Amino acid sequence: MYNIIICEDNHAYGECLLKMVEIIINEFPQRYNVCCVTIDPFKVLELVDAEQDWILLLDIELESSINGFGLAEKIRDLFPQVYIIFVTGHKDFVFDAFKIAAIDYLVKPIDLAELKSAFQRIEVSNTNISKRFRSEENNKKKINIKNGSIRYEIKLEELLFIEKVKNQCFFYTEKLVISSYMTLIQCIELLAKSENFVQCHKGFIVNQDKITSVDLKKNQIFLGDMYRCDIGKNFRYLFKI
Repeated sequence: MYNIIICEDNHAYGECLLKMVEIIINEFPQRYNVCCVTIDPFKVLELVDAEQDWILLLDIELESSINGFGLAEKIRDLFPQVYIIFVTGHKDFVFDAFKIAAIDYLVKPIDLAELKSAFQRIEVSNTNISKRFRSEENNKKKINIKNGSIRYEIKLEELLFIEKVKNQCFFYTEKLVISSYMTLIQCIELLAKSENFVQCHKGFIVNQDKITSVDLKKNQIFLGDMYRCDIGKNFRYLFKI
């Protein structure tokens, strides 16, 4: 869960931001929590820690010995994973915000759509981080497949999909295709520790990281220009956006 802090020295505007944030996070009640609305940047420094995830909405001009940029720099040095959204009445500090790696720079008066867009950027960033983490973990994993007397070691990062044809399963990798006398259930059990693979048809298991496009009208998944897998009617819900 992400804890949200609003640091704004105008009480009325702070309350306005709070109302907009509450509308946005109402869609994701288990993902976000408003922790604090404050005028004091040092309060922010007291609250933010490495044990939790944070989103900071910061005004730049604060009635304090430290402004929003100074606060952001201190936070970034201590906790580089924190998401920062600047909310200011000035258009002149965009480059400084870029150097601090803010997720967004919003110029007052802002509207709900602008703030929602900033939160959507956070959602996209989280998805990419999660996907990259899964891929890194996936890259460390391998499976062993037997074809007759020959054993093959397949890196999961190279496995595109598995196709079941009669009493064999065909493992399509980036370099070759390996067949083995296995059931699809056995393949699913073999891949149980990886989150990247999903069954899309009674005869197919696909690596989600290798999907380049999905055509629900034709019930097909595309993996680059060479391969496509069918989507069974009982699996369509997995690929609806």
